[in-house]
Amino acid sequence: IRKPFDIEVLKSKVKQLIKNRTELKKAYTKLLIPAPTSEDSPTTEENGEQPEDPLVTKVLQLINDNIQNEDFSVKKLAEMLNMSQPTLYRKIKQSTNFTLIEVVRGVRLKRAAELLKSKKYNVQEAAEAVGYNDIPTFRKHFVDLYGITPSAFSKEDSTEKK
Repeated sequence: IRKPFDIEVLKSKVKQLIKNRTELKKAYTKLLIPAPTSEDSPTTEENGEQPEDPLVTKVLQLINDNIQNEDFSVKKLAEMLNMSQPTLYRKIKQSTNFTLIEVVRGVRLKRAAELLKSKKYNVQEAAEAVGYNDIPTFRKHFVDLYGITPSAFSKEDSTEKK
């Protein structure tokens, strides 16, 4: 905005920036924490909702590329992006309203839910496929996110189809 500026133009621009930021956060929330039980709802990729922030896109890509690696951590993610952990944490929190650990866990559990839904994997195999070797921890995180145990989720999905 050039000086001297009109106060109404400034207010309008600020409101638009805030609105855009809120819409982005909503889109990231839908992208990172889906409702896996509704099989009929299209995915965010089918809706055309893709994160506009290149950093978030890169983070999601790196998480998906390393999803089976049980040693993959926030520290390694920050190293891959050549950023410090606090800076990466702050940028992701600002863009998504989630902590970096919640993003990594959400992507892993989303993939695990998809594997369980496919009926090709049991709970142990699905947990190992997304980097969890400790089944009780996997079960706890799955219940925290979806409100149902992985085995019950798998069985519930099959009873809904009947």
